Amino acid sequence: MNTDEKDEKKFVHENGTTYFSKKTERQILFVLTSGMLLWGIVEGITGYLN
Repeated sequence: MNTDEKDEKKFVHENGTTYFSKKTERQILFVLTSGMLLWGIVEGITGYLN
């Protein structure tokens, strides 16, 4: 395993800006997208039942 991969942080805060690693950004976007999908399914089901 490369030492750069071990030292990579999930996010870095510099000069008032937070930077995410690509892996962390993908994980965050996956969770948000999954949440929106579930929310849409719930709203669709409740709208259909009413």
